[in-house]
Amino acid sequence: MKLLKNLLLLGSIVSPVVVATPFENDPQQFYVEGQQLNQTIEDLNFLLCIASAARADAFVNKGAYSATLYEDDCEGASDASSDQAAATPTSSASSTTAASASGVTASGKTGLPAIVRVTRTDTASPVQAVAWVPIERDDDEDGDYDEGGDFDDGTDGSKEDEEGSGGATIFMAINQNAGPSATAPNGDFTLRFDEYVEGYGVYGSAYLEASANSLKYRADAGQEEISSIKKANGDTVGIYSARGCANCSGENFEVAAYYQYYISVADKAFCQKLLSATREDFNSETNQYEWTDFTDAINSLDDIDLQKGETCYSTDITKAQRNVHRYGVYTDDGERLPITNSAFPLYADVVDSNGETQRVHAWADFWGVWLEPTGRALIDESTEFTRETYGDKTTTSGPETYNLTSTDIRIEKRDTSYIALNDLDGLSVVMYVRDDWWLAEFTNLFGTLAHDEYEGVFEKDGAEDGSGQFTFTTGVSFSNGYETTVLDTPIIFTLAEWQTTMAKEEGAETDDWYYKYVRQMGVWSHDTRQWYDISAEALAAPASATAAAGVRTETTSIVSASDITETLYCIRDCIDGAAVQQTFTESVADGASTVSSPFADVGSHLKEDVTATQVFNQQFQSMAEATDQFWLTDNAIQATGFKLGENGAAVTDFINGEADAKSFMRLEYGGMQQTTDSNTGDVVNVALYGQNGAFSVNNLNKLMAADVTDPGLVPVFNLDIKSIPAAGVSGSMDITVAVNSNGNLGWFEGDTSIAAKTTVDYASDGEEFVITIPSGATVGLSYMSPDGVEIEADYVTTSEQIFGYAGGDQDLGSVAGQSGISWNVFQLFSGHNGLANFTSAGIASFFNTNMDSNPYSRYAAIVKIDSSLALEGPAPDGDVSANIIGFFFYVAADDYLASTQVYEQGQHFQGMLASEAYAYTVQSGKVLDANGVELTKGSVAASAFAEMDDPNQLLQNVSYVTNEGWKSSLAWGIRTGQLVVASDLAKLECRKTGLTEEYEWHPVLGRDATELRLCESQLWDGGIATTYTISLEATPSYNIASATTGAKVVISEPKTLYYTVPETLNGDGTAVYGKDAGKRLRLEFRGHGDLGGIPGFVFDTATGEDLGEFVTEWKDSYRYLNRFMLPDGAPLEDGLDSNISYKVKALDGEEWLTPADGSVDGVADVSGKYADLYTMGVADLLPSSVDEVVLSIPDSPDYIGAIPATSELINDGNASVVHGEVVFTP
Repeated sequence: MKLLKNLLLLGSIVSPVVVATPFENDPQQFYVEGQQLNQTIEDLNFLLCIASAARADAFVNKGAYSATLYEDDCEGASDASSDQAAATPTSSASSTTAASASGVTASGKTGLPAIVRVTRTDTASPVQAVAWVPIERDDDEDGDYDEGGDFDDGTDGSKEDEEGSGGATIFMAINQNAGPSATAPNGDFTLRFDEYVEGYGVYGSAYLEASANSLKYRADAGQEEISSIKKANGDTVGIYSARGCANCSGENFEVAAYYQYYISVADKAFCQKLLSATREDFNSETNQYEWTDFTDAINSLDDIDLQKGETCYSTDITKAQRNVHRYGVYTDDGERLPITNSAFPLYADVVDSNGETQRVHAWADFWGVWLEPTGRALIDESTEFTRETYGDKTTTSGPETYNLTSTDIRIEKRDTSYIALNDLDGLSVVMYVRDDWWLAEFTNLFGTLAHDEYEGVFEKDGAEDGSGQFTFTTGVSFSNGYETTVLDTPIIFTLAEWQTTMAKEEGAETDDWYYKYVRQMGVWSHDTRQWYDISAEALAAPASATAAAGVRTETTSIVSASDITETLYCIRDCIDGAAVQQTFTESVADGASTVSSPFADVGSHLKEDVTATQVFNQQFQSMAEATDQFWLTDNAIQATGFKLGENGAAVTDFINGEADAKSFMRLEYGGMQQTTDSNTGDVVNVALYGQNGAFSVNNLNKLMAADVTDPGLVPVFNLDIKSIPAAGVSGSMDITVAVNSNGNLGWFEGDTSIAAKTTVDYASDGEEFVITIPSGATVGLSYMSPDGVEIEADYVTTSEQIFGYAGGDQDLGSVAGQSGISWNVFQLFSGHNGLANFTSAGIASFFNTNMDSNPYSRYAAIVKIDSSLALEGPAPDGDVSANIIGFFFYVAADDYLASTQVYEQGQHFQGMLASEAYAYTVQSGKVLDANGVELTKGSVAASAFAEMDDPNQLLQNVSYVTNEGWKSSLAWGIRTGQLVVASDLAKLECRKTGLTEEYEWHPVLGRDATELRLCESQLWDGGIATTYTISLEATPSYNIASATTGAKVVISEPKTLYYTVPETLNGDGTAVYGKDAGKRLRLEFRGHGDLGGIPGFVFDTATGEDLGEFVTEWKDSYRYLNRFMLPDGAPLEDGLDSNISYKVKALDGEEWLTPADGSVDGVADVSGKYADLYTMGVADLLPSSVDEVVLSIPDSPDYIGAIPATSELINDGNASVVHGEVVFTP
């Protein structure tokens, strides 16, 4: 099957040219995988593909020519490493991690520089082609072909290496009399080849002949054999050999078997049956192999890698599991879609350390330049590479040449673009929900958060009103590797529900500084492998694709250091020039496991352990907010008497007496109340204030404890005031401050009370009113116990202290931003030595809370003014005089007001000072860090990596610890966080909140906004259009420039195309394309045969099981397959102009046949149906005499000749064919 399809390609040698478009002419090849028959002839398939790709039909009698052939394009299976990478799950925790997992690096294909000569005497004579193809033998793989080798101009293709270097050359000869026809479907030809290994001789050979309706093949002295006949009805009958291991996990031995097979065209079926088997054992006594019939015994072995009995498969393409490796994209008129400055191959002929010429191949594309590992140590910046590309190269100017410059760094540029939310309709999306700051909101929306992430879809017409909704059906966790769980009940919410639930508010809607923040929704789509930032504006306008209301996404390109014209700034994962060299140097040492960090200690992580107190459940973020409704906010102070305002009072308390742990509260004005003065019996007015918050019990008790080492801080009362006394008013007055338990204005039995009385001075200049406690004043103190016992004491002040102040914005040292009259009500109790007399009475625990029943206790404070100074306050019928102010308040345990904890080094908090941002500059094409050190891997690591085929493999188990304390593998290099140019740095400023516009709380920086603070979240919210990342990778990278002009070579970025998956239904009403139906998928076209972006799944070829989109452990039997094929002719939409369309065609791929043994519904059981049609036997195979033909030894009669010298080749020795494409017309 795979063999027969390749054989048809040989017909092109003598087939007439058909005039048609490339869309019609480009061949399609689908290899049947997982079949023992195909595995038997795997090497032949490879050689036939190579023979076809040499395009001998275009060079009959034109002279010897060079052809660059790509073995990757002749392998049936796709690259296992790319499969495994595609099947690796990506976390949606951030756009950085997601986008990093989706990044593309430069990759290439190793070229085989074949030499071919095709001759024909006349039209009646056969076409004769001879070819020399260098390969590298992999000694560990027992004959598998590895990367391209090279020629010298010797007589037999060898390099006279007596010990053998692993290099080998295929000598091939084809003699073709006729191409395929109705009577001879395989054509009429013979093909012979030798594998000549340097320093060893002929390692293997093969012979193939096709005539009329028969086909016969024999290789490696009968190790591989096949013979088949195509019958008149189109069916095929045949026999082939296979070898395998028996008892492989124990004392194994070889088994050689023969299988008969039959292919039915009518039944669309293929069956094969064991004919005979022979066990092969080596007799150490006779020193010879012995063979024993094993036909019957083979069925009793469980541990054998050969098929038993009869196996049958359907050849119906609609029943097979198919996968496309390569697609072609064409214009509507059938021409291939060109890519300006597309990727291209290069080569250079260099001299190795032995003085021998080696050809080194490279591949340049948008992502960089890939250089084959064997050539990395052989080139330098002066080595000239020649471009192998399309077009006539006979011009006098000669072929284009280039220089490659090694670079340790790779700079990615990310440009922002916007799409409509509705364009995500039907796409899979994954959302990370483990955000502690938004935990309550996520829980309200999602319910109990049992998983780190949730996966689902967006439906633009979802919700009852058709306004759109998200539906999450799967939970995703990475804590124990990648795990998914189908939810018992899907999580569904509308766009409006997200906006309502996922929001935080600052202030009240009536406040001028009110702000409502709706959390941005960040999602990763596995369908498009892109990150999307969905803002509140995008949720509100899902059809908009504007910058103001569209969904933000990014496109990535590769730039060189010379493209950077401004200083770049880093705020996370900042690579330090000296540290990264140390990291890589340590990584190549023997036994390396954990290496030092490559990053500077810069970022939003804590640099050391910090103990900090965070106040929570605050009514206000500042005193300015608490006093925002006060008279003086919008009015000038009057000087018409001492008059209170009607908007209450504000209080600044200090949790546990800590200056940085401010708590801002509001006391509502309760109006005037009449009461009887207990001393005089007079009826007096009391201005009452009631509090909503609570004071820190620890702080108030510290004021009473008289401990000078920890005195606490006096809370500041700020009363709304309209007017102060007129200018010139001054004097003295007695003030008494009393505090009673149980919230009573006076003492009652069972209460405790403390009071202080002194004489204060006051003065007004018409703009400011100040009340001071003079130095030398006597303060009388009294304490009343619950049983009515009074204790008295006094003390004398030693300095002047402000007790009250009014006159605009104030800064009393402990608190700023007041706009009323500030009363330091507790100033008279503030840690004075006179309080020591009350210690035995329990004054230090005067304020208490009953934690068992209620963490809050109620108290009252009374300020009595004994003076002729009139104090007026608002009343229903106008201002009235009062000489007592009463405050009702609560105290609470500090644990209910704030949290004090140790925050560990490395813990992440949004926000860092702009002065700490890490700078990178470019000088003479080099990137320098903030210390002027160039970013490079260092000479030790660079030299070591240059000698390795796959440096990443060495680094798989080498890791470093990030600044946040996470382990990160070095296998795929080191990269910075996203960088911004200097002119964009200010756009990273953290969001400010509240009336005073302060930053969010930080354990080190608090809320202070006096110095510019930067937040990583502003990379997405701050309107930054372009960011950069710098990475250093183990695999060497290269820049490419013209060898003539030195100009940088710019290769076009992949072209974006869109495919809308059809919503076609099966007969039972289910979607043909399953969950992908209706999706608008973003595809990338990188050149002919290279179209990416189709979503896939992991397929176990051993069991036929669909393992889902991702796995965490890769097995050899796993393949990452496309979830669906694009039908030939399917329309693709241009990414820039939706009015332009293209069409697509599958070029090559693979398929796995479905068993036809009754085990699969809908597939007929044909077992035993062809029992009488297995007619071919061992006698029908080629005789061993064909092994005697040798093409590569000069004294052999069948020697095809020495490899032509470069001077003998047409096109000056440059490639005339690049894997099937004629690039030089002789």
